[in-house]
Amino acid sequence: MRPLVPLIILSCLFFSCTNRKQTDAQLKQADCIMLQHPDSSLVILQGMDRSALKTKSQQAYYSLLISQALDQNSIYVTSDSLIAPAVNYYENHGNAKQKLRTCYYMAVIANNAGDAESAMEWLAQGESLIPQANDTFTAAHLYTLKSSIYKSHYDYEAALDNDIKSSDFFKSNQYPVRYSYSQVSIADDYLHLHDLPAANQALDVLVPYWDSLAVFIKSRYLETRIGIAIEAQDTVRVKALKDSCFTQISNSAQRPWIAISDAYNACEMLDSALYILDNYAIYQPDLLDREYYTRVSTIYEKKGDYQQALDTRKKATDAVRSHITDVLQSDTRFMEERYKSQIAELRQRHLRLYLIVVIILLLVLGTAALHFLRRAWKKSESSLSVLKQNYYNLHKERDLLLAAQEQSQVMNDDLRKIVNERLSLLDKVLLGAMTSNPVDLKAAKEAVDELLANKDDFILSTAKVFAASHPKFIEYLREHNLNQWEAGYCCLFLMGMYSKDLEPIFSRATSNKFNSVIRTKLGLPLNGPKLKTYLLELCRKLEEE
Repeated sequence: MRPLVPLIILSCLFFSCTNRKQTDAQLKQADCIMLQHPDSSLVILQGMDRSALKTKSQQAYYSLLISQALDQNSIYVTSDSLIAPAVNYYENHGNAKQKLRTCYYMAVIANNAGDAESAMEWLAQGESLIPQANDTFTAAHLYTLKSSIYKSHYDYEAALDNDIKSSDFFKSNQYPVRYSYSQVSIADDYLHLHDLPAANQALDVLVPYWDSLAVFIKSRYLETRIGIAIEAQDTVRVKALKDSCFTQISNSAQRPWIAISDAYNACEMLDSALYILDNYAIYQPDLLDREYYTRVSTIYEKKGDYQQALDTRKKATDAVRSHITDVLQSDTRFMEERYKSQIAELRQRHLRLYLIVVIILLLVLGTAALHFLRRAWKKSESSLSVLKQNYYNLHKERDLLLAAQEQSQVMNDDLRKIVNERLSLLDKVLLGAMTSNPVDLKAAKEAVDELLANKDDFILSTAKVFAASHPKFIEYLREHNLNQWEAGYCCLFLMGMYSKDLEPIFSRATSNKFNSVIRTKLGLPLNGPKLKTYLLELCRKLEEE
């Protein structure tokens, strides 16, 4: 019986690995055909056994792909429950491409749910990933969605900027349908900004490819051309474009009925304009909005039927008031700027923290360098008094650095001057130690003597410095009744010194006495772990909390 146990375990491992490889292969296949055959990709994903998704990586990948497939097949999702595994996993794992796609489809879901603010926040977050993601398809759609949101808030300048970026991505990746649609969107933006030459120029790009354009793009193209002609008061052009809507767009449901009605209205053919709007109500009943009611009211007013104009105007006003209220209450237009501001602030905080770390590192390196010099001078001069002085020559700079930190002036010129003075001092001391030249040694000693201070002042200043850089550590020592001098003594261990390094300064008996007092206050047995080892581990744990 016993020989069968390893065989059973090996068999389970084999089938487990096989199933995992099959699941990975299905996910990759669905991803590979997503852009060209989104319907087939959706079939693959919906046919998978979700219980086979064993790892968090597989679950995240699946949730991202199924969200993308539903969107590509025009199945609008308004709940983020399906994509949640991807959001949670790719927050700290995965590559930039996966993070970008997750941000984009979260934005799509939020926008489908009517939450434009959250959508714009996800889009702004995703935009920051575009340079590293190498996913121009998602980048293009991201800018398209941003443009759509800006248009809904009447910010056509921002919409134009994003439509241009989207168009550039679609063009570079040879997506003719989407590129054509983005050009029409650019023309529409220019029309709303009353830049008619630029609007015409954007549409002229599509003229050579007219026969190959999709019907819905032709409809949008003619709609925008009619708008340009009406604003230019070119009645002849308006009539010709209106006729083209019937000859070029055979599918009645796809004709731009609002634009056709505007054309009849511009040509003072009011009854025909109303008739066309009736067709609009038949073919697109879900789109009876403020634009529809505003146009009907305007036509009745021109015809002199003021009662009908008033009744319809009330419906238009209600629709406009509701939309304007949503826009004014929304913070969407400022969400992108807010997110970029937060990123800039975070970078500033990181830079400030980096500078503090560099300063502390300089302190540690300075201490280590002086420790090295102490040993070198011991060989050349064998003088304990010189050895003691070498270790404490940085106290003046420490006090100045602490003052700068307390005043949040980490980046000012005074701090740079202090650091440069310390480096200059170390250069002199190192030169004297390495060359053993009497002149260099004398210059080094004079530089050190100039910055000498008594032992107590240095210990106390050390405690102040670490109170700023390691506040939890110092607070812990104080809670265990260590005074400021004893806390400063403990900080010497964090700076890299050992008990034996302190003996020439305090004498072995005095050093042992300090160690015993501190151990007692911290509740450490006298024969327990080394005091330095304990303090380093304590500091690390406190900083991680």
